Amino acid sequence: MAKKITFCPHAENKFKIFEQHGLKFTKPQISDAINHAEKILSGERSRKIAQKSLDLEYVLRVIFEETNELITVITFYPAKRSRYEY
Repeated sequence: MAKKITFCPHAENKFKIFEQHGLKFTKPQISDAINHAEKILSGERSRKIAQKSLDLEYVLRVIFEETNELITVITFYPAKRSRYEY
């Protein structure tokens, strides 16, 4: 069974910020990036970074914390694939 995914206030606010800049992300899209990540890396302070392709040029990176029962999204952002893929 998949863990419940929640969004901290900062992550909730990111949806609005990106929409103001013409980028629309959805909660299902962010959840899918975590559940079907192409790559999961270790981040700072025991956080994890899920990475999934958006298109040929960009990836979606999702920073999250995970416990036995819950995944909490801290933030997310699109990034140039060339910066994170070697």
